This record gives sequence, C-alpha cells and structure tokens, in this order.
Amino acid sequence: MSADPLRDQLALPQPWRPDPGDVLVGVVVELGERPSKYGGSYPTVTVATESGQVVVVHAMRKVLRDELEHEGPVPGERIGFQYHGVAEEGYHRYKCRVDRPRHGRAG
Repeated sequence: MSADPLRDQLALPQPWRPDPGDVLVGVVVELGERPSKYGGSYPTVTVATESGQVVVVHAMRKVLRDELEHEGPVPGERIGFQYHGVAEEGYHRYKCRVDRPRHGRAG
C-alpha cells in the first residue's frame, strides 16, 4: 500500500485463484457484483490480508455463492475462505466463515 489512500483505491486487486487447500484470511474491504458471461451476476468480495495484499474473491461457483450468502459479510469484518478442490460429484468445494460470535449449533 502506498502513502496515498486514493492511489490505493484505484489499484485493481488481484483475483484469488486458489489451489486445493489454499486459505485466504483478511478484512472485507468491499462487496461488489460482476456480470456473468452466462447471464445475471455473481458477488465479489475484496479482502485485505494481514500482509497488506488486496485480493478479490469472485464467487462465480454456486457453493461459494451459497457460503457467502449464508455468512453475510460486511465491510470491516474479518473473513476466511478455503478451497477444498473438486468433489467426486464434480462441483468445487469451498468454505467461508466470518469471524463473529456464533449462536446455535456449531458450523
């Protein structure tokens, strides 16, 4: 990050392109939406890591979209993502959690 906050806001974050087992943890900077080439749109989450890297998570895949919807992150919250690879059934497995108190059953 530079000494100029406006310059930092103009930089394009790198997309998160995980390999199986990769984890991304940081603070939600921005929530957005991108048009899908298949019609409609999908959510994006821009995350600032502890090392200062800014990464954007493109939730194009249904499992990741569902995880985000369930967690409902907001800017300023600490968030974590893990990519678990492709299941035998052919879908991509993700886990997403927001660092906040949980009520009810563990999950």
